[in-house]
Amino acid sequence: RQKKIQVSELDQKLSRCERSRREKLKVILKKYCHLLELISFLFPPDVHRLIHDEATALNHALLANQCSIARLIMLLKQENLQQQALIRRHWEDRLDQWRSNKVEEVVQQLRSMKQTKEDLIKQQNPLLLSTCRLHPLLCLPNKFHSLCFSSLVPPTCSSALVSDWFDELNTVNQLIGNFLMHSDQTPV
Repeated sequence: RQKKIQVSELDQKLSRCERSRREKLKVILKKYCHLLELISFLFPPDVHRLIHDEATALNHALLANQCSIARLIMLLKQENLQQQALIRRHWEDRLDQWRSNKVEEVVQQLRSMKQTKEDLIKQQNPLLLSTCRLHPLLCLPNKFHSLCFSSLVPPTCSSALVSDWFDELNTVNQLIGNFLMHSDQTPV
């Protein structure tokens, strides 16, 4: 933003400078045209032709200056835009990195919490684990806890991960089906 303001200020200063030069040249050419006519060394048409040629050369120089100023301003604005785009990309990269770090941090916390919970269950109820191995239907809720429902979202990494996810989803569906079939067969 600051650089944009500086570029526009430079453009205004250069435009004022060119206007000032143009006005001064007009005054000088009129003055010397009048003086050359008074001297009468050349005929008045020759004086006017000489002044006209000089004015044309000066106008060409002024136009070249204006083109140079316009090109300079354009290059400065282009550089400013490129720098802003670079800063924006850098900021977006940092933001993406920060987000991925936060996601990874949350995933690590959940994994450690899950591992801690499983270790606690193993320490407190070794009998429950052996019962779950012998009668899996009795421990179906515990199996649901071990099968994290957040894993029901398909991964986007590779075909192997998608295949593993699909197998896990089929296992969950079979467990639910077996549980429902078993609950229908048991008398209330």
